[in-house]
Amino acid sequence: MNGTYSGPNAQADMEEKSETVLSSGLRQEDLALVQMTSNPTIRQAIDLYKTSGRNSVYPGYRELVLKTIKTGRRMEFKNDSYLDAIFLTELMFSRAERHICFLSGPQADGFLTILKRQFEDAIQRIQINNGSVKAVLLSQTAPEFFLDLKKRFAKTFDFALAKAPGSVQHFMACDSVNARLEESHPELMPDMPADIVRATVYFNEPDQARRLERQFDYLWTLMRRPKLQSS
Repeated sequence: MNGTYSGPNAQADMEEKSETVLSSGLRQEDLALVQMTSNPTIRQAIDLYKTSGRNSVYPGYRELVLKTIKTGRRMEFKNDSYLDAIFLTELMFSRAERHICFLSGPQADGFLTILKRQFEDAIQRIQINNGSVKAVLLSQTAPEFFLDLKKRFAKTFDFALAKAPGSVQHFMACDSVNARLEESHPELMPDMPADIVRATVYFNEPDQARRLERQFDYLWTLMRRPKLQSS
């Protein structure tokens, strides 16, 4: 299942669906960007999502995901572009009520630059329910907005910095029911192709979500274990 930019016939598909897309809120200039670009960059995907939000995702894919989630059935979706990844991450944030944990790259691979409001809304909601939001970033420095969130939501939000010895799959789990597991990829740069970000997203799938939560808890415990002092 592909987003706006996905598929070998993306341009033809978008031409056929142009009226639907425009009626859903995507501006004409945004549609032109999609149509002119057969191999968009991460930067272009970010700019489009900032402009049009969920309406930047191919309508057929977007509506299928939203309708299927509402059924409550166990399901999984493939995302094979950065744009799809933003959309599905936003959905996970919007549904989280008690717990979020994730392992990600520097700046959370750019997702939270776009989804700051949605992420903070989720933290506020989880704080009301006495839950927790934890993150491990594979980075040497902390994003400024992470430091700000930790000050404002000290009892709810926490994060740690880590260094990976090699390639590591990034993942997220929410409320023991929803999860996202990425394929390994290099550190993301704005000019990289958007389809470098591929993942499987699980909704209403407690087995996968709990498995990743256990993986995160193990990593978190290791990182929080007091270090032995050398004599």
